[in-house]
This record gives sequence, structure tokens and C-alpha cells, in this order.
Amino acid sequence: MPKKPIVHSFEEYLNISQVGARPLLTALKDQILSETSAPEEKISWGQPFFILPDKKLSTSAYKDHVSLQTSVNLPDDLITTANQAGYSTGQKRLNIKFDQAIPREVVSKIIKQSENP
Repeated sequence: MPKKPIVHSFEEYLNISQVGARPLLTALKDQILSETSAPEEKISWGQPFFILPDKKLSTSAYKDHVSLQTSVNLPDDLITTANQAGYSTGQKRLNIKFDQAIPREVVSKIIKQSENP
């Protein structure tokens, strides 16, 4: 398995990411920052993290998509909504292909979701 390049900032991560990932990563960061109160931003495990009082959010770029990950499980209804709109998900992540728009309402619900609902 190839080793992730070492980066020290979101901008460095953005610059090494696929060109198609860059606008999505930037839009996700902007939405996270606009809907939260001063999250701690850091690079961990080679990707951007946003540390909130009740959870961690991270973004990552892949060959043909980006992911928004959270430290808490996504509710079943949110997974269903995202899947029905054509987005793939996992227990704690939303994948957005380069040719898809960011599902802002779904992302907002992920951002606002708490470990203690």
C-alpha cells in the first residue's frame, strides 16, 4: 500500500489532491467552517480534520471522489436520503464523486449531528 504524502496544512493537502477533488474539498471546508464555531483545524493521518466539541470531521480525496468522514455513526435516515440522491455512504462517511454537486443539506445534517443526540 502506498504511503500517504506528508502534509502540514489544508492548502498542502489540496495541492497534492486530484484536480477534480479540489473544489469539493474547498467547498466542504467552507461549509464546515460556516456552520460551526471555530473548530480546531489540523492534519492527522495525512488528511484534514476539523475537531468540534462533540465529534471530529475529516475530508479526504481519492481517485474519483472525496469523502466526508465523521467520528459518529450516520443515522439510517440520513444514509437512505444520501443513497437515494445518488451518493454512496458508509457507517460514518459520505462519498461525493467529482461530477456530483455537494449535497449541502446532507452535509449540514452531518455537521450538526452530535454524539449525544
